[in-house]
Amino acid sequence: MKEKDNKQDQQASVSETSETSETSKTVASTDEFTQKYIDSSKEVKDGYYLFKSKTNGYTMLFPINGKISNTSVDQRGDHYEGFTFGAKALERNLSYYFMITYEDSAATSLVDGNLKLLSAAANYEGDYETFTHNSKTYYYAKSTFMTDEIKHYQYFSFIKSDKNEKGLRYYLDVSCIDENKECLAGSEELEEEFLSLIKSVDFLE
Repeated sequence: MKEKDNKQDQQASVSETSETSETSKTVASTDEFTQKYIDSSKEVKDGYYLFKSKTNGYTMLFPINGKISNTSVDQRGDHYEGFTFGAKALERNLSYYFMITYEDSAATSLVDGNLKLLSAAANYEGDYETFTHNSKTYYYAKSTFMTDEIKHYQYFSFIKSDKNEKGLRYYLDVSCIDENKECLAGSEELEEEFLSLIKSVDFLE
């Protein structure tokens, strides 16, 4: 499911902008394909737009410098959506790769099966931490791996609605753009950022 070379290519293809002003041009607001998923060009949180799924099943925060890979999108009616996107934050020396998979079906009740898919994507064999937030149950883990002497920090979660059959697998890979410069990859601050992102997922009724 995860192809590291493709991830690196996508990360490199994202325009290197660090603008955060709402009046500035951002990657997400100027990329024709990504625009289709952004609810408004106004930031709902500093550095983030509101992403609205084409399934109309959920919304979430989306980085203003994020760019969705149009070749990665796999949508099946209103019950399934999968895609990847990359982003860079030059001022923080960070490169991001996201992988999102949403389902609205009985399959989301198969927690072990969803965790196996998530673990396979991250090449992870450990346990998951479980917590609840706003009528959702989260299964969360993190790990690291190396490619070409670059250390990658992975954060990933299966998010299950407690009200219906909606669920979402959320994967994030973060690395330093320049390993020789100060970088927040692997920091507590970055982990808190990820937790904030997954908690922003809102399953629509």
